[in-house]
Amino acid sequence: TDFRADGFDAHQAYTWLRPVDELTFKLGRQEIDLATYRLLGKAEFAEQGRSFDALSAHFEAADVTVDLAYALVRDYAEMPINPPGVEGKRHLGIIHVHDKLFRWLEPGIIATLDGDTSNSEFMATFGLYVRGAVGRTVELSYRGEGYLQYGDRGPAGDHEAYLVNGGGRATVDVYGRPYVDLEATLHSG
Repeated sequence: TDFRADGFDAHQAYTWLRPVDELTFKLGRQEIDLATYRLLGKAEFAEQGRSFDALSAHFEAADVTVDLAYALVRDYAEMPINPPGVEGKRHLGIIHVHDKLFRWLEPGIIATLDGDTSNSEFMATFGLYVRGAVGRTVELSYRGEGYLQYGDRGPAGDHEAYLVNGGGRATVDVYGRPYVDLEATLHSG
């Protein structure tokens, strides 16, 4: 969503098609959420939500979920304030696979590719995550994730980064569901 829009701007406006129960396609302006929202999400904490002009597919069968999406992030020709001589578009491709093997083991993979045709910049991000839970009266849950990122940022040079995050939670099944949460993160600046 373009928060600088002078007039009406829709946060979401899409059409969808469900040819079979397991498969849904969406076309138009839409929110895209990936697993932990670490890479891509609605950004509910921001003043304006995040949505994309995209084509997405969601497949869910048994315990496996697959999400694919292509988004046009920016079209420089249509920007109200376009830097002189800048033409091109910025694209984003996404794949997300999640498997609910067991309640105590749910692995997933995420990959994104972000490219800008105005200056040949690109950024690739690959991630793995796992989460799960055991117990009912006192539920012990865990989560872990790791991401690697590489890209060419034009004049800024090559970009390399990583992030590793893990955490656990103990939740008691009583009124209000109190919990204790521990988390640790390691990342490259």
